[in-house]
Amino acid sequence: MLTYEDPTCDEGCNVVEGFWMVTMSYLGMLYYKDRGEEIAKTTMILVAPDKGMTPMFDAKMGTLEERAPEMHKIFKDKTDNWIP
Repeated sequence: MLTYEDPTCDEGCNVVEGFWMVTMSYLGMLYYKDRGEEIAKTTMILVAPDKGMTPMFDAKMGTLEERAPEMHKIFKDKTDNWIP
């Protein structure tokens, strides 16, 4: 899901980076061709939140729902309304 390679980024930093990327994926912020392709080459393969927004460029990419269903479930749960 996340292939963030920064030698200065320790475990805590990777957690923050991963959470940021999952949040952007869930909100559809990476779902446009130029940015999605750029991100996918260097960092992340999940550029769309669910099957309703199938990635449009690279077959190795997937959706948050299909590749990280536990995270998708957490974000989709509106019990606490912490994510729009």
